[in-house]
Amino acid sequence: MSSDTTPVIVQALRTPQGKRDGALAEVRSEDLSIPLIDEILAETGLSGDEIDDLMWGCAQQRTEQDNNVARVI
Repeated sequence: MSSDTTPVIVQALRTPQGKRDGALAEVRSEDLSIPLIDEILAETGLSGDEIDDLMWGCAQQRTEQDNNVARVI
């Protein structure tokens, strides 16, 4: 096992952006995130065990979804 701890960005994707009261209004941000992670793993050929850390953000956190999304997913 390598002792190199240099961070590497392997893949970057984003979830769709919805409008207020639009088609995604009732979809929770973490529910949008899970398929995104599955897609990243599929495209890169990595397994979840090979991932040490995820950097995750939520631009417009509101009401019950104003938590730390990265901790939920």
